[in-house]
Amino acid sequence: MKAKRGKRVAIWTGDAELRSDLSRFLTNAGLRVLATDSREQVQSWITDGQAELVIADLSQTWLEPLDFLTWIRSQPSAPPVVIVSEEFHISLYLEAMRRGAFDGIGLPLSEPEVRRVVARALEAVPERSALEVQDEPVAQRL
Repeated sequence: MKAKRGKRVAIWTGDAELRSDLSRFLTNAGLRVLATDSREQVQSWITDGQAELVIADLSQTWLEPLDFLTWIRSQPSAPPVVIVSEEFHISLYLEAMRRGAFDGIGLPLSEPEVRRVVARALEAVPERSALEVQDEPVAQRL
């Protein structure tokens, strides 16, 4: 299954190595990557419509990303969120799903698994019409 080429994926993790690995996997799949360790930055990308998928790391501290899932679900055009975690306890996974996560990926990462989950998540994103893109501010399309 191939991911839709050119789609924008936002990565939010405080782990520089994880950001780098995810960025490389997704770029190799033909996706555009926005990567940050800042919650404010990823929220800005979402509110501006720049992210068609978000990958959020729950490994560092899981409370903030779970609150983030609640926030993102309240957004008008919320993109799907894939969570990444070093330790997937069933209670954490179920809570993330309850709060709106699309799916989860365990660490260590496997490029084929990342591509498979991301492709499925992007398939769930409806295509934007030409009118929606036309109404979008020019700066957002760049």
